[in-house]
Amino acid sequence: MAPLLTTAMIIGWWLLMVVALAIFRFFLCSRASDSSGPLGNLEGYSAHSALKAKPLPILPVLLLGPLALMFAFGILGVNLLFPVHMTATLLDLWFASIAPALVLFIASGAASRIWTETDANYHTWRERRFVVVARAMGISVSSTVFRVVLQKSVLNVSLATLPWFFSELIIAEAMFNAPGIGLRIWDGAKSRMFADVVTNLSLLVILYGLCAFLGTVLHRKIGQRLEGYT
Repeated sequence: MAPLLTTAMIIGWWLLMVVALAIFRFFLCSRASDSSGPLGNLEGYSAHSALKAKPLPILPVLLLGPLALMFAFGILGVNLLFPVHMTATLLDLWFASIAPALVLFIASGAASRIWTETDANYHTWRERRFVVVARAMGISVSSTVFRVVLQKSVLNVSLATLPWFFSELIIAEAMFNAPGIGLRIWDGAKSRMFADVVTNLSLLVILYGLCAFLGTVLHRKIGQRLEGYT
């Protein structure tokens, strides 16, 4: 149960990072939109979007992991490796999960894609008719499209980068000594314990399938709900 919990914590932080960067990017887009003039004048915003919506760099875990460990310990004096002592609490593991989740957030391409996806969705939905009507009624563009843009961006990016996240998960958990499913697979392979490898690999595949299934269902339901927006 402990390996599944650790891996779930890493997934949770990764998803929180996707949402947080989407909100931050939305805030920047809304600021640019407000400074570009009236709603009907999209030239200023389009120019800003083309200039600013460049994808963020994507670096592999094999590069990001060692850099994060060396920088944190050498410069900040912080050990990012998971605690191995018996007195480690659930809260210790929760906070220790931030580092591998951040590395996977960048390495999976989620950071880069959510940056451009949020900008593209904001640009698209701010031109819809219901936004024009809301603006005429004195409602701001940002408050009108916030939920729509956030939901579409987060779901699109999460589903698109989920395979990359899971493909790098084993390396990230092994590098940060995170006692999750990926580390169990790694240790089983080193010890030539075929049964452990198959069991934990099957658990990882089931977890991936569950995440993909839930994401697809949510994506479909939200897509059907948004079909009525014009």
